Amino acid sequence: MRPLFITALALLLCATSHGQSRKNMLYSSFLKFPNYDLTAGWEHAVQLTKRQYTSGRVYFVVSPGFWWTGYNFTLLNESPDPKSKFEKYELSLPLHLRFELAPNRIVLGKSPGRHDNDVAIFFDVGISLNYLLGAHLHEDFNQVAGGSFPFVFDGAMKPLTSRMAANYLTFNMGMRFNRVAFFLRAYQPFAETKYTNLSKDWGMPAGVKSFFYDKWLVDPSYKQPTVFLCLGYTL
Repeated sequence: MRPLFITALALLLCATSHGQSRKNMLYSSFLKFPNYDLTAGWEHAVQLTKRQYTSGRVYFVVSPGFWWTGYNFTLLNESPDPKSKFEKYELSLPLHLRFELAPNRIVLGKSPGRHDNDVAIFFDVGISLNYLLGAHLHEDFNQVAGGSFPFVFDGAMKPLTSRMAANYLTFNMGMRFNRVAFFLRAYQPFAETKYTNLSKDWGMPAGVKSFFYDKWLVDPSYKQPTVFLCLGYTL
């Protein structure tokens, strides 16, 4: 029984190692602008094409991750010089179909055994299911013409919108060199995120408006793509 168990365990470890060398990747975005568009996650790809040494492959990709998005602005040319910071946190589950092209696989043939040391470009399309964990809005109005108006709104996001599942159409394009991958991932929401406009109850003077509602969202409905520039490493 013990030799059989050891043989089965060895085969399982070999299969796991073989799969990880091709199909798993850790990824994270690494650029931060006045807008927060940061993400981190793990990706698992299931190869749908049977031939191992063809130049083109098709994968089904599951890519769960975490989002941190929002903005942080100070409008010095606006009266009353508002400062506005908004951020939200989401769990995402992108489901992709990926086409990968690596012409040198035909040249390499079976000699390398594992095709980790090659160059490939890839394109993805799919959907993403997102769940809002929470968000935060901070607005600070320091002054108005003809007098001072110190006002700070600093509250949790719960009053602004319910926790929800959002659906996105996703696009992905990038390049892999050896085990390192660079790619651009874009998410376009199918529908607007509905927010409850609380600024009407803040008691602000006439002419003073919330940046979040008046400038950033334009109206209580918000529909804008989210774009991540990511770095990945295959395991």
